Amino acid sequence: MKKVLIYYSRTGRTEVLSRAIGEKIGADIIAIKEKRDRRGIFSFMRAGYDARREKGTEIEPRTMELQGYETVIIATPVWSSCPSPAIREFVIRNSFKDRKIILVATCYIAGWRNCLNRLSELIREGSVIGKYGLRTLFVSKEGVRKKGEETGEKIKALLLSIHPDR
Repeated sequence: MKKVLIYYSRTGRTEVLSRAIGEKIGADIIAIKEKRDRRGIFSFMRAGYDARREKGTEIEPRTMELQGYETVIIATPVWSSCPSPAIREFVIRNSFKDRKIILVATCYIAGWRNCLNRLSELIREGSVIGKYGLRTLFVSKEGVRKKGEETGEKIKALLLSIHPDR
């Protein structure tokens, strides 16, 4: 069963988590890059505003051929209880027909459930089979990596329960 993990990360925490999950489950790992510079405190504040208002953004890659993948894992930071504009844009622009989707969100304190529910509503034609939220406030990058490995084990178990022969 071929898997791909697609993520966006502004601070590096979602990237660390995503790479740990991807390595644990044997997924291809693809980063979504936003053309807009989101560094700095004012950009951080603007990011939350853009996420809450569901503003579009320019990303690379805009679309991706997912035909070869049975499972797609999408990881996003939580901004104002919403998915990042980059991940939202990616989900809107791509078809997930006949794919199993697993959603992952990183947040400082709260909001991951609302974020992943919003993201689920945007998925067209795919089937969301799992949602995982991880709090990262006061967690070192090494701690985030360990949480990623633990989440990877949970995802591996979920996938085995669906396809025990693989």
